[in-house]
Amino acid sequence: AVNLLALAGIIAGSSRLLASIAGRPCTVAEVALLVTVLAGSPYTANVIWTGQSTLVVSCALVWSWVLAYSGRSLLAGVFLALASAKPQLVLLPALWLLLDRRWKVLFSAAGTAAALSAIPVVTTGIATFTQWLQATTAYMNETTVVLLLSHNLNLASVAKAFAWPGSAQLGAVFMAAGVGFTLIFYRRLRLKPDAFVIALGVLVPLSLLSFYGRDYDLAACGPTLALAMYVSRRSKADMALGILLVGALNIPHRVVEKIEPTYLIYWRPVLLLATVIWLVSWTSSRSVRHRAAPLPA
Repeated sequence: AVNLLALAGIIAGSSRLLASIAGRPCTVAEVALLVTVLAGSPYTANVIWTGQSTLVVSCALVWSWVLAYSGRSLLAGVFLALASAKPQLVLLPALWLLLDRRWKVLFSAAGTAAALSAIPVVTTGIATFTQWLQATTAYMNETTVVLLLSHNLNLASVAKAFAWPGSAQLGAVFMAAGVGFTLIFYRRLRLKPDAFVIALGVLVPLSLLSFYGRDYDLAACGPTLALAMYVSRRSKADMALGILLVGALNIPHRVVEKIEPTYLIYWRPVLLLATVIWLVSWTSSRSVRHRAAPLPA
């Protein structure tokens, strides 16, 4: 029940972001497409069926963004703190807020996170954090070979699977690259009225690629879908590419794992990276800057 409510929140928040970047209210067709893709995604079904937290965290992240850029900073910080239950998904968006000097949001998030963290710390001690870090590190560094099944999205896992030279150190390299990209991305977009919408749509998948994500974490990409829907209107080629990327990313894993060659099981991080590159290239190629509608308070 909580996951279904979170899914509704993601759809509502993503609609707000799409309406902002489009500079007008969402059409019925646009909302219907958001509902169809997000509710019909195999990742959404997986999260709900297995009781994972991705939808809850994603809902909190989306609404922290909406509230932060509609003047409700303290409440935005509370939602950002809730989203930090998956720190790997929040690090780059939090860095963007830091660069954007959203101090009230960050202080509110820090205070809320500290208060919530006090409960497990009192109960189990600091081991709560060390055990989480050890478990996450183990997943990030799993030595899955190409012929075996992998549900990881981070690029470091792909590097290890294909035994790239220096793959043991590439995890830190990809993390640093994600942070460096965010710094450059902010510098290029900070003066654009639609920067905050573009940022979240790009930083969510980039976080999964740079830090750590499982395939079901693609359910967190509602803001990315909203941005892709807007970018797809630029040309027929963009529309075709958007449909191809969204469609291919939503192919059930059980189908692809039966296909030869078996290294196709790594198509998700590759296509997710292609999606990020496509969206970023759009931000660099726009000849006319449109006027984004501000989010209402």
